[in-house]
Amino acid sequence: MPAQRSSTAGGWGVVVATGMETEFGKIAGLSQLVTAEATPLSRQMDVLGRDIGFIALGIAALAVVVGLLQERGLLEMFLVGVSLAVAVIPEGLPAVVTLTLAIGIKTMMQKNCLIRRLPASETLGAVSVICTDKTGTLTRNEMAVVRVKTPGAEVTVTGTGYAPEGEFLLDGRAIDPGDYPGLRQFLRAVLLCNHATIAHDGDGGMADLRDPDRGGARCRGGEGGALPGRCPGGGR
Repeated sequence: MPAQRSSTAGGWGVVVATGMETEFGKIAGLSQLVTAEATPLSRQMDVLGRDIGFIALGIAALAVVVGLLQERGLLEMFLVGVSLAVAVIPEGLPAVVTLTLAIGIKTMMQKNCLIRRLPASETLGAVSVICTDKTGTLTRNEMAVVRVKTPGAEVTVTGTGYAPEGEFLLDGRAIDPGDYPGLRQFLRAVLLCNHATIAHDGDGGMADLRDPDRGGARCRGGEGGALPGRCPGGGR
């Protein structure tokens, strides 16, 4: 059957699995096995609640023993012990924790950070390392050539994104790629073996309409003048 046509190539494929039997299905199955972990604050609250419970039982037992030694009634001391145990438990603790988290969310809102759930503010405060990548928000889905190594030299390429701007530097000084046969041949091959499409976007910049890595290579090839005009504005 014909394979789905992508933005870079087309071809034929044979379907060997569908649904949950595919690799994506296996990944989906593994994601369903992930259980929600307790936040650091909830674990600390569990420990605090357990400790308070033990303290309440100890105080109640001590009060009952002291009352019995004073020859008071067992029922009376039992009620006293239960009353003391209940009094030790801080009933307002959950409300205080919720209020504290709400204040934290309000503070984050003042710093233009929107938090949907209360526990998220506490979890965010316990984070030490963030590893993330979100194309279009944290990144721009653009790639650029920064270094070219040929048998004759290792050249540094300046410039960012797909804008046809930048220089080729050898030992810190700008060079003309046309004076170096190895670099010139590399740039020519990059342009000829490339089907990326670079065009002006609506914001006045440059955008790759097909493949980011090929787009970055095409722009640097155009900057080098291997085939002038292949990258909009490129070629010197």
